[in-house]
Amino acid sequence: MSNSESPQFIGHVIGGLWRDPLLMSKSGRVLIAAAVAHEYGIADVDGTRPVPLSAADFAGNAGPSAGASELQDG
Repeated sequence: MSNSESPQFIGHVIGGLWRDPLLMSKSGRVLIAAAVAHEYGIADVDGTRPVPLSAADFAGNAGPSAGASELQDG
């Protein structure tokens, strides 16, 4: 299952942010496009709604390309 986004998707999200009268309340925060799209009801051009992912979604999935510091227990 793919969670990819088209280039148009991010453009629609930016447009949604631009039209948001409360945009400044999001100032200074890291925003994830898929989460903002969910908030604004925006779908990708093919009708899919990408799932917002965060670092927690990848915890414990250090693969062969992971750096040594990621594989050490601390």
